[in-house]
Amino acid sequence: MRRITFIAVLSSVMSLWATPSHAQRPITIGVAGGASMPNGSFGSSVSTGWHALAR
Repeated sequence: MRRITFIAVLSSVMSLWATPSHAQRPITIGVAGGASMPNGSFGSSVSTGWHALAR
């Protein structure tokens, strides 16, 4: 019984130091992009492309 009480108290104390979840963090905005260069036999059938990321 003592062990269960210790684990319950320990988990309660540890929850006080928990970091905020991703939903509670401030809003961030990011933009990225670059070239997609195929190689090997796939590269001989398609040309260089591009990719973009907006978050």
